[in-house]
Amino acid sequence: MSGGGSATGAGIGHNLGPTLEPGASWRRHCWQAARAALLPRLPVEVVRLRVRRAAEIGLDYKTYAGVRATTGHDIVAFLFSTNAL
Repeated sequence: MSGGGSATGAGIGHNLGPTLEPGASWRRHCWQAARAALLPRLPVEVVRLRVRRAAEIGLDYKTYAGVRATTGHDIVAFLFSTNAL
């Protein structure tokens, strides 16, 4: 291994901070605007399905919706542990 770089070209000590490519702030703005426009317009049927899905895995809807919003993915499984730290 020469130089300690990875496939991305970041070497040792690189913190992989925000991209410095042109247009990054515009792409972030577009993403945030599209997401804000989508969230208030969820159809009632979708909300009902998500409430049912949250109940199936034993979560309240607020927690389930928070995980979906944060990760962008549905929860496939949820593990409850009795020996959690």
